[in-house]
Amino acid sequence: MRKWKLVIGVLLIFSLGTLVGSFLTTVYIKNKHPLFKRDPVIRTKYIMEKLAGKLSLSDQQTPKITEIVRSIESQASELFSQHRQEMKALFEKGMTEMKQELTPDQIQKLEKMREEYRKRKEKQQ
Repeated sequence: MRKWKLVIGVLLIFSLGTLVGSFLTTVYIKNKHPLFKRDPVIRTKYIMEKLAGKLSLSDQQTPKITEIVRSIESQASELFSQHRQEMKALFEKGMTEMKQELTPDQIQKLEKMREEYRKRKEKQQ
């Protein structure tokens, strides 16, 4: 009986360690890693530091490559914005369809859930 308690205890500690490690890694990446920052200048600078270091870019190449990275960043941002609007429209269409199937009480709860989501999202930004 004691053996099983020990095995279960070790497995529980290992599992909790894995969960905590995963959570903290996610938090770190979202808040600290330059590629996940919203500022395109920070992302471009980070990418250029990596490219310059790994590729040993010359003084002539650096401005040209920087401009290419900025262009890609700009185009990617525009593309993301377009798709974001499409996704928002799709989501709103789905919400309208869902509401047709819900009771008034359920609709009220759904709206409360959406409001809580918006507040959390605003807090993150």
